[in-house]
Amino acid sequence: GLNAIGAGSPYSKTYFFNHYNKVHNLLSSYELKLLKHHDMDSGAGTMKELCTWCQEDVVEARKAGHIDSYQETLYHDRILAFRAAMDGMYDYTD
Repeated sequence: GLNAIGAGSPYSKTYFFNHYNKVHNLLSSYELKLLKHHDMDSGAGTMKELCTWCQEDVVEARKAGHIDSYQETLYHDRILAFRAAMDGMYDYTD
């Protein structure tokens, strides 16, 4: 995982994600349980699952009328670009 970037990397679930999750309430305890099987410190599974959740939220936002189809396409493009960039980072660490 990204925890492997450099010796003693601070990018671990404990020292990176848990800190920002506590400060910004990114995921609920229920959502964290849904992701637990991926082991955030090992591989890209968590990131890919979160990207899928984002795409599902975009679809729900369009269906609810919060965004139009053009905005939906832009969001999906950005999510996929983010996922591709992260996959590139994981390629060098997994």
